[in-house]
Amino acid sequence: MKIIIKTDGIAAVAGEIQALNAQLLPKASMGLARGLQQAVSIAQTKFLSGPRPQRLDKVTGRLLNSITHRVVATETGLLGMIGTNIPYAAYHELGFKGTVNVKAHTRSVSELHEGRVVDTRRPIRDRAGRFIAYKETRTQSAERNGTISVSQQVRAHTRTVNYAGRPFLRPALIETLPLIVRQIREAVATP
Repeated sequence: MKIIIKTDGIAAVAGEIQALNAQLLPKASMGLARGLQQAVSIAQTKFLSGPRPQRLDKVTGRLLNSITHRVVATETGLLGMIGTNIPYAAYHELGFKGTVNVKAHTRSVSELHEGRVVDTRRPIRDRAGRFIAYKETRTQSAERNGTISVSQQVRAHTRTVNYAGRPFLRPALIETLPLIVRQIREAVATP
């Protein structure tokens, strides 16, 4: 798209620039929205679909399905946003270092042999053989093995957490930035 402005008066130039902005802003907005939708897609498919432990994986799908994008026109231009309203998303995106309070709760222990706890849960491991999670709860394990399930009371306590996080929005935006710019340019260039 080639833009040529020919006038002698400054007020007329300002008017033509405003008219040009009024034409380009909706097109740029559509291009930005398309680019941000690609960023959402990449966050969902590449950064929220495993493999663990390097990246988050889909457990319930709540975080995966909550990612949205929005484009807002401001006085100075356009503002594109990508995010989620899930409270624990910031914990994973930014990480956390500090102390947390753990409420009192009941823990179910699978089996007791001579005063010793024996854990019969089946672990899930990644390709390198590193532990990821358990396939079943202690109660499910006890039911499967026909063993005794014992409950333990755990008192309220504090726990120190140093979690580096597993970001999913920032890397998706960084990866799709060239695509976003291309989408904006293509949208503005169309007649």
